[in-house]
Amino acid sequence: MNDQIQTEKPANPFLPIALVAISIICFLGPTAWDASRIKTDLTAARDQQAAGLAQSQPSMARFQKVMMDLLQLAQTDADAKQIIAKYGIAVQQPPQAQPPR
Repeated sequence: MNDQIQTEKPANPFLPIALVAISIICFLGPTAWDASRIKTDLTAARDQQAAGLAQSQPSMARFQKVMMDLLQLAQTDADAKQIIAKYGIAVQQPPQAQPPR
C-alpha cells in the first residue's frame, strides 16, 4: 500500500482570492452602476428645478410688490382692509441668521 502513494498538487492559493474578488465585483458592480445613474438623474433634476426657480423669481417679485401695495392701501382704505382680513395677508419677518458654531 505504501508503494502507491498518490502525489497531489498543492492547492492554488490564488483561486479562492480570485473567486471572492469576482463575486464582490459581480455583487457591487451593478449597485455602483445604478448609483452612478441615479446621481446623474438627480443632478439633471436639480438643474431643471434651478431653471424653473430662476424663471419664477420675476413673477414672485411682482406678486410680493402687489401684496405690499395692498398692505399699504389697507391703512387708508376699508375695502383693502377687508381683503387683508379675509385672506389673512400679513408680512413675515425673515428668519434671523444664526451665528456659526
